[in-house]
Amino acid sequence: MALTGDIPACGFVVVAPGGGMIDEPEKWQSLIDESKNHELRGMIIRGTEDLAIPRDKLHDLVKMLNNNGIPCKFLEYPGLGHWYPPDLVDIVTSSNWF
Repeated sequence: MALTGDIPACGFVVVAPGGGMIDEPEKWQSLIDESKNHELRGMIIRGTEDLAIPRDKLHDLVKMLNNNGIPCKFLEYPGLGHWYPPDLVDIVTSSNWF
């Protein structure tokens, strides 16, 4: 929703993103194209033990965002499966990214 502008935002944080499009990052291109001038930046967080979300697909998505003018940071949380990190707020606020 941040990419489409449906929600006014200057950034987004996504934890362990899944869904039908995650296996085909190229399907994100139209949304990325739509948001190029929104001055967004993003952060995608994945646990190192998350078997539900393919690391390479997230890496592809982050690369697409960065290559299209939407700065995006990819963080892997050590030892975490498909869960939210217990210190999510600290991760985001201490990152100096937003």
